[in-house]
Amino acid sequence: EREVLLVASTSRAGGSAEVRIDGTSYTVARGEVFADNFKLLAASGDCVAMLFGDQEFTLCEGDEILK
Repeated sequence: EREVLLVASTSRAGGSAEVRIDGTSYTVARGEVFADNFKLLAASGDCVAMLFGDQEFTLCEGDEILK
């Protein structure tokens, strides 16, 4: 399992997010694949939609889940 934390989200310039996976921070743009198998689908307000493999999920700032 991998620990996923949404640190920050912005919908400016098409959307980007700062996501921490197992303690490593990634700043990613919409459509970008990172940390092997994660993809940022969209960012709006404080929340993002992401894909892990073929599983879509939503996180809001401060949310943490295991994938």
